Amino acid sequence: MMFKAIKKSMLFYVATVLLGTAAGYSFQNGIVLVGAIWTFLALCFLFFGVVNTYQVWQTGRK
Repeated sequence: MMFKAIKKSMLFYVATVLLGTAAGYSFQNGIVLVGAIWTFLALCFLFFGVVNTYQVWQTGRK
């Protein structure tokens, strides 16, 4: 059940990885403000991914 919920929310997790990669690249090149923005967006996508996974999982259990 949980695997199906994660699979349906995979877009959020892929976006989190991509935004985290962009943040690391920005920090590596010394662009701190842009890196901080990418990091914040990655954390937001991670939060929404977890919330969406939980909602899909709860809906499937009922």
